[in-house]
Order: sequence, then structure tokens, then C-alpha cells
Amino acid sequence: MMKDFDINFKAAGENIAIHSTVIDAHNTLINSEEHRKNILNPNYTHIGIGIINNGLGITITQMFITKP
Repeated sequence: MMKDFDINFKAAGENIAIHSTVIDAHNTLINSEEHRKNILNPNYTHIGIGIINNGLGITITQMFITKP
């Protein structure tokens, strides 16, 4: 997706969670070792966050990049 929008980056990561509440989705991400690594990675310089209630629950996406 980032390449489709001509966003230049050296490294990238992504987190996705679906839950009934934002708090539950956040807790799922922060309590997952791999997701927490993305959130706390000091090498990422930019983040994009999307949140939607789509009938399945609250979907949260987090996209992390390191700019060149």
C-alpha cells in the first residue's frame, strides 16, 4: 500500500487487531510480543493509525516506517 502511494521507506511494520472495544484491541496488541516490538521499535520514525467499527468489531491498523 505504501508503495502504491509513493511513500519512501527503508523499513516497515504493521499491526492489525479486531476486537469488540478499542481497549481490548489495544491490550491485544500491547500484550503480544511481536506487536509490542513494532510499537516500541525505536527505529520507526513515522506511524499511521486507522480505526473503524465495521460490524465485525473495532478494527485497528498501525503502519510503521523508517524514512530514508
